[in-house]
Amino acid sequence: MPAGILGKGTTITWCATVDGTYSSAISNVGSISGPTASSEFIDVTNQGSASKYREFIAGVIDPGELTFPVNYDPSAADHQLFHSYLESQVVYFWKLTFSDSASTTCIFPGVVTGCEVSAPVDGAITMNVTIKVTGDIDWPGAA
Repeated sequence: MPAGILGKGTTITWCATVDGTYSSAISNVGSISGPTASSEFIDVTNQGSASKYREFIAGVIDPGELTFPVNYDPSAADHQLFHSYLESQVVYFWKLTFSDSASTTCIFPGVVTGCEVSAPVDGAITMNVTIKVTGDIDWPGAA
């Protein structure tokens, strides 16, 4: 049996509270990237350090961003909401539901920070959405 999960079929939904009722899946989503979490490390090298190597301690984690394009439909209610979410700067809870048979999820708080519409001459109109993650990410299986 092959290892891995096909990305196609992954959905994004949102809710005002982490344990509330999530929206229907956002329509016409393309490839999803993120959250792009990374850990900060702080240089604590000092005159008394035992070697010539720098020393570091772990700092805070930046939960990063989630980005995805949609084939933009200005009449779609879910696409219209992104512009109002950008302007309101309200934190919502976002849920990625992966396409595996267990419907594994990843949940995190985040605020819409970007809605970029693109209308190329030779392609579909798209809107690239950026969500800044603003707290803990509940990864599948994480302790």
